Amino acid sequence: MKTSLILALVCVLGLVCTSYAREVYVNSFATGANNGTTWTDAYTNLQSALPGTAGDVINVAQGTYKPSVSDPTASFTINSNVTLLGGYISTSQMFDSSYVNHVVHPNPGSLPRSPLDFLTILSGDLNGNDKIVDMADDPCALYKESTLSRADNSYSVVKINGATNVVVSGFVITGGNAIVGGSNNGGGVYQSDSTSTFDLCTFNQNYAQFNGGGVVCYTGGSITLNNCVIEQNSCYNHGGGVYVGGNPNLNHGTFNNCLFRHNTCVDGYGGGLEGERWTKTVVNQCVFDSNHCRGTWSNGGAIDIRNENYGSPDASFDCSNSVFVGNSTTSVGSTIACWASNPDTNGFTANLTNCLIANNYGDWFGDAGYFSRSSPRITNITNCTITNNRQNNNPGVGVDKGAVLNLKNTIIWGNTGKRASAQLYIDTARGSSCTINYCCIDTSDPNCYRGPGYGAGNIYVDPQFVAGDLKCNVQSSSPTIDAGDPTSDWSKEPKCNGERINMGYTGGTGQATPKVSVAFVMDGDVNCDGNVDLADFSKLASEWLQ
Repeated sequence: MKTSLILALVCVLGLVCTSYAREVYVNSFATGANNGTTWTDAYTNLQSALPGTAGDVINVAQGTYKPSVSDPTASFTINSNVTLLGGYISTSQMFDSSYVNHVVHPNPGSLPRSPLDFLTILSGDLNGNDKIVDMADDPCALYKESTLSRADNSYSVVKINGATNVVVSGFVITGGNAIVGGSNNGGGVYQSDSTSTFDLCTFNQNYAQFNGGGVVCYTGGSITLNNCVIEQNSCYNHGGGVYVGGNPNLNHGTFNNCLFRHNTCVDGYGGGLEGERWTKTVVNQCVFDSNHCRGTWSNGGAIDIRNENYGSPDASFDCSNSVFVGNSTTSVGSTIACWASNPDTNGFTANLTNCLIANNYGDWFGDAGYFSRSSPRITNITNCTITNNRQNNNPGVGVDKGAVLNLKNTIIWGNTGKRASAQLYIDTARGSSCTINYCCIDTSDPNCYRGPGYGAGNIYVDPQFVAGDLKCNVQSSSPTIDAGDPTSDWSKEPKCNGERINMGYTGGTGQATPKVSVAFVMDGDVNCDGNVDLADFSKLASEWLQ
């Protein structure tokens, strides 16, 4: 009897578990039973598959899907532990042999999937009447259009509210227009108190009257964007591309291998990305290109990190292996602004490593980076290159109001400005300080900071950038090669690296410039002099015996 009861319970539990883990199919071209059980019988409307049940994997074929026919308050809402996969070939193309080699994520028994080839669009353009604007020509174009052809759009195309472990992969999210009080955050995606991961997604032409034109992660939780494009989004407050923040809960935003381009905030902070209030923000292998802040007080053309007046814990910002070009602001920090509104209770730690900051424009203070306020405000810039940035007022890197700057293995050269120092400004009069070691600083600028903090290994000569190279690589004769901190890890640099890290943003990486061209180095040329001879054997034997 007991055995039978146990077996019955196992069977019931098995059925329950199985019912919560299912494959669901959506294809607007399907002509079958419209029940979502197979591609043949796929739902033709994505809303029929949502919000989903825990364990659901919802596969969506190429096409354009809208939250509603006419209701702007409607969104695609997603529950906990639900995965959305877009980019599958549509039924109308499934027998086209030209697509056989385009499978990116094989799904046995399913259709080929390639989000770049088979665009799966979640659109807030309910009436199909949106005017497509070009924010490359006019950074404020989407803001101007929000009350015109887009006034009848969905407020938020996707909503994730109180959900965990949501995965969205392979979609274009566009046409959100959050312009109504109570629905004025997150035109593309509105997320609150949730955890999610977005992969291989594009957020394009979304607008919010308040925060997060493309995406907002609000009041707790975390969001991760991998391999995403955040392009031509706008807001009237903070985070033209993405906003992560909100009181009182801790937020986490992680961005890997993403492109932020032509996003704008108007009269706010963070043209590309805003992290506010206790936020932990991580950026790795990203490009921020031509993001802008416009308005009387607009900080952080590419990124703004701001710890508001709400006490501890401190905020943090970690940025590595990233490129910042063409960003601008009409206020402070055309590239990056890190600051706090309350110098007594709010702190942050910012770490920039292996980053290129070039050709950005600031109208007031800190065209490359602005770091401000005390208790504590610590910024560590290691192996970065900061060059050819322009500003109308104050310096390329500005530190004031008690903030602390630590520079190592970094090149700051060739920045221009009309007032003060175009290279480096440390506001020692208001408690700021710095340490500068193994850096190449352009002290030909008569106003460049020359006070306390300069330590070991600094050089003040031309780093010899390759002429016309937008990547700002240095020539093989550069004095910055093998001139970094001797204790820094050089092991990832190419052969003939001199066993010492380079200064600049490629230092310590496989892209570092060696003193001897690798093309002329032969096998067995241990000392990298272009010859294989007894000198190489002697060096090899010496290292072997150590």
